[in-house]
Amino acid sequence: MLFKPQHIPQILDGIKVVTRRIWKRPCAKEGGTYRVKTKLLSKEYFALIKCTKLYKQPLGEMTEHDAWIEGKYTLVEYKIIFKEIYGFWDDAFTPTVIEFECVSMGNTQVPKEWREIKRKD
Repeated sequence: MLFKPQHIPQILDGIKVVTRRIWKRPCAKEGGTYRVKTKLLSKEYFALIKCTKLYKQPLGEMTEHDAWIEGKYTLVEYKIIFKEIYGFWDDAFTPTVIEFECVSMGNTQVPKEWREIKRKD
C-alpha cells in the first residue's frame, strides 16, 4: 500500500492507524496484510500493516477524532493534506476508510530525516 514518505514515521510509531483512499474497487480486505511503500514498483517496504476494518464514510462526516487517528491532525489540517494528495475536498464524497495496525517492520531502513519529522503531541 502506498503512502507519502512523511506518513512512514507516523505508521511505524502507531500514530497513523487509518487512511482514506479513492478506489473504484476495493484494493484491500479486512484481515489482509499489506506492505507499506513509498514507490509503486519498489521491492522495498517499511512495514507490514494488517487491515482491521474497511468501510466507506463521507468526508463531511469526519470528526476531529477521525482526523487525529489519520496522524495526529486536526480536521482543518487533515482537509489540507487530503487536498494536497487528491486535489479536492467535497463533503459529499465518500472514500474508502482503511483502519490498520502496524504488525512488523519492513525490509528497508527508515531514512533518518523521515524519523526526524516533527509531529504534534
